[in-house]
Amino acid sequence: MSTVTPVVSAAITAIEETHISEVVQDGINMFIDGMPVLMNALDVVADLHPFIGVAVMAFKTVYTLELKRRENEKTIIALYVEMKDMMTVLLQLQDMRDDRVISPGQQSIEDRLRALVQKTADDIKACSNTCDTYSRKKLLAKVFQGPMWDAKLLTFVSLFAKQRTEFEFALSIH
Repeated sequence: MSTVTPVVSAAITAIEETHISEVVQDGINMFIDGMPVLMNALDVVADLHPFIGVAVMAFKTVYTLELKRRENEKTIIALYVEMKDMMTVLLQLQDMRDDRVISPGQQSIEDRLRALVQKTADDIKACSNTCDTYSRKKLLAKVFQGPMWDAKLLTFVSLFAKQRTEFEFALSIH
């Protein structure tokens, strides 16, 4: 665990008191506004003056990566919604008083769900750790590593959707 020096602590307090973080966030939001028009205009100018193409390409790359970071932030929210939907299926168990009743397949609901519930718990923990790791990354790391994080996050979305279906199937048997 790192220790915060008095100078760093004072800087953090000053930033919080002056609302610099809000100004930075507003600046990031303004960065995105009007970008398609600017990109098209830069393409026209780069066609006329090819020597600026390198700067235009770098700028387009930063813009694309920022869009990916924003998309990943939305993916995390969608991920938690999918996790919630998956867990909501388990509410069907509230009407089932005896979880040892044997189904036509000669298995109790407890036996049928035990492995899936354990795997789900492990996946929720892994997902939480992944989201926590992502959220702790600095803005630039989120921007430049966006495509890698996108793949990791979407894997969890698919996983929870699949597990929701498996829960629904197992419960429908009973």
